Amino acid sequence: MEETEHPESFNEHLLIQYIISMGMPPGDFALFCIVPMAMHGLRSIDHDIDVIARGLAWEKAKEYAFPENSPMRFGKFIRLLDGKVEIYHSWFPK
Repeated sequence: MEETEHPESFNEHLLIQYIISMGMPPGDFALFCIVPMAMHGLRSIDHDIDVIARGLAWEKAKEYAFPENSPMRFGKFIRLLDGKVEIYHSWFPK
């Protein structure tokens, strides 16, 4: 199996830079869906990034936009940059 080269440095991706610039505490958020695959060169970040946030990271995210009902039918999420960044407050229904 041929190893895949990363087309760009992960931290140089503009959407990653945007999330980092938000100042959310690193221990209170994680990138998921396509991002882990992109980190391993399996996919590219071509249209959006999904973030799960708790505690201080969720509070910080709420400074950028008002939370909406999640399309997953539970919890809340915040849509930024016309949906290019979606920050979720919950993985599963409570």
